[in-house]
Amino acid sequence: MNGCFDVAITHQKDRGINIWCIHIYTEAQKDENGETDPNFQPRRTHYHCVGDPYHFRLRSIEDPLHDPDDYVDYVNFTKSFDEEDVDEADEALTRVPMDNADPFFSSQIWVFDVLDSLYDYEFFLDDEFEVTHSVLSHLHQRLVAVARDIDG
Repeated sequence: MNGCFDVAITHQKDRGINIWCIHIYTEAQKDENGETDPNFQPRRTHYHCVGDPYHFRLRSIEDPLHDPDDYVDYVNFTKSFDEEDVDEADEALTRVPMDNADPFFSSQIWVFDVLDSLYDYEFFLDDEFEVTHSVLSHLHQRLVAVARDIDG
């Protein structure tokens, strides 16, 4: 079983910028005969920072059948989680606070806060973290620039 951690950039927008969310899910591995364990129960949890400035909250949805595909972009962070890591990541990311005192707080900032927190807990390898954080930073800057151009 592999656990995966992805950041998804949705088509939905908040103040002109695409909303980001986190997906943690498990995938069955095939044995040497190419078969999967018939008792394996996939796990797919979607974490969304929802709300408005000063009133953000975390919404998590566990849906093992939903495989999201309607996204602007999708960044796979890791495929190295085992079931215990998935449980610990779930618990750790639910403890990352929403900054409801900052009028500029957004789902993108929350995702970066989660990544930094999980990195501090050593959930990610250094190289994995640096490359993916850099890719997400680039995407964030691009999305902010596009939103500013639209707003004029």
